[in-house]
Amino acid sequence: MRSRSQNRSNVRSRGCPVRAPWRGRRACSWSSPRTTRRPVASDATPCAGRCWWRTGAAHSARSAPPDCPERGDPRPHRRPHGCRDAPRVGGEAYGDRTVKPLTEADIRSSFVNATPDELAQLPIPGLHETLWDEREFLGWRDPQAARRGYIVSWIDERPVGIVVRSAGGSLRPGIAAMCSFCHSPQPATQVRLFSAARAGESGRNGNTIGTYICEDLGCPMLIRTAPPHLNPPATIAMRGASLLQRVQNFTADITKTA
Repeated sequence: MRSRSQNRSNVRSRGCPVRAPWRGRRACSWSSPRTTRRPVASDATPCAGRCWWRTGAAHSARSAPPDCPERGDPRPHRRPHGCRDAPRVGGEAYGDRTVKPLTEADIRSSFVNATPDELAQLPIPGLHETLWDEREFLGWRDPQAARRGYIVSWIDERPVGIVVRSAGGSLRPGIAAMCSFCHSPQPATQVRLFSAARAGESGRNGNTIGTYICEDLGCPMLIRTAPPHLNPPATIAMRGASLLQRVQNFTADITKTA
């Protein structure tokens, strides 16, 4: 019969990349999802955060899984989530997805489909109150023109703004709808059809593009409203990257003049 120490020395997951035996305070953190809080070697350099790469287990930087960004794996497709708090390496898993801080001059000069009258009447939101690290784009409605809204996002290292107009009617109450930007299902009364004129001569001739968007243009806030245990940082990062990509695609269609 094997001794207890022999059994404990082999307690490690079949797929554990660390392959370290149980030695005092060191534990194989990959043995099962239930072992996510087992300690790592006390003499090891701690990881920048709790690793959520596969099982949610904590690990040290020295014993990090091969695909963990703490190790600097250059293959983004091998690390779709990575460490929640670890620094991203080599073109980050989801890229720089938040909008950079904007000034009033940046906003006024960014619009590609606004008329001179619209620019003259353009209301500027409270920039000093904006949490830029929680915004994939800056969107707001015009308090003086009920059907007008504005969206500013970063494309190719420069801000690009578009003017959007909501349809006169709304969807039928009592049904569900989905925003085409954030893909959040919600009551139909909170989603509105918005159209935007194309840039240049095409827009002046009346050519527009339409899509369904959250009525208040608050998609970045909506993807963060779920409780933390239901909306972990990795999920927010993934949804934020997809949100930004859809906004940039819509804006790129607006800026096409040919």
